[in-house]
Amino acid sequence: MYLHGGGWVTLGLDSHDSFCRLLAQQGDCIVVAVDYRLAPEHRFPAGIEDAVASFLWLHTQMEQLNGDPQRIGIGGDSAGANIALALCQLLDSDPAMRPALQCLIYPVTDLVTRTPSRDQFSKGYGLDQPELDFYERNYLNHLGERNDLRVSPLLADDVSHYPPTLLFTAGHDPLRDEGDAFATKLRAQGVSVTHECFDSLIHGFLQMGRVPAARSAMEKIAQQLRNGWKNLPAI
Repeated sequence: MYLHGGGWVTLGLDSHDSFCRLLAQQGDCIVVAVDYRLAPEHRFPAGIEDAVASFLWLHTQMEQLNGDPQRIGIGGDSAGANIALALCQLLDSDPAMRPALQCLIYPVTDLVTRTPSRDQFSKGYGLDQPELDFYERNYLNHLGERNDLRVSPLLADDVSHYPPTLLFTAGHDPLRDEGDAFATKLRAQGVSVTHECFDSLIHGFLQMGRVPAARSAMEKIAQQLRNGWKNLPAI
């Protein structure tokens, strides 16, 4: 189940259709893309609620899709990856409903901490600080929600409940450090993590398929997803 990026405010199924097709073809899996509600008309936590409802629906439909309800993974990029992490938190109480795998691409994990990469790449790298402020201002109802663990999952003391994780960051991305930190925290608490930083790329490279380095990264993500399914324990 894939959740598109766009700062919780923009983009949608069309913007991520080609990448979802690539994931399905080269990742050897069924991909269901979710058209969750966007801010500012639908602020936090509306998108998360849609993701939960979509996952529960998908769990009941997997046999009709020739899939296995015990091997549903979730993924997303940027704000979509942030929603995927919130979904994992909310499904943790029922072991039968937990995602089997998660795939996070340049995820938002911390709206509280000002990391070095947010300063280093605050201007001129495709995702400037004013744009980040715009997304945050339109998504949240008030600034106090930055501390909500569904918004800033890196702040959680316990992340050991997350499923095996594929996490990808970009070297010239203001979100790089918080993504890297989340991978480190997961691994430290015993979660299986495959983490790679594509050093030459910027945030949003999934929409840059004609750029050879971006296309190569997209194909690498799909291959890692394929390997991730193979490495899961048999159910």
